[in-house]
Amino acid sequence: MTKQTFATLPAHTVRAVIEHLGGDGHGLYDPVFLTDLGVPDALVNSVTTIHKSDGSYKGTIFDANGDIIKETKAVYSLSLYRRISDDLGVGGSQMLGRGFEARELHGKIVAALDAGAK
Repeated sequence: MTKQTFATLPAHTVRAVIEHLGGDGHGLYDPVFLTDLGVPDALVNSVTTIHKSDGSYKGTIFDANGDIIKETKAVYSLSLYRRISDDLGVGGSQMLGRGFEARELHGKIVAALDAGAK
């Protein structure tokens, strides 16, 4: 059996995933969004990790009510962009800053999907 990657998914599914992220390089997302978009469980699990608050300005995780949480099981948006770009073979980013990197990878992924549709 061939290992499933984002490159083996239909282009419309990959596009829906990155459109959901919208160029975000900072967020932690509930993995259910991937399942809802049709990403197989094994692939969802491969990009889902436990994230822990560290008490720092950029390393503290808050819930929807603004309360600090110790940890959460989530998909980190920038890691997902990196994984998809690796799977599609579009190359990485030389941008500094998580948001800039995510937006560059977003554009590269869209361009690869568009090129494959022709």
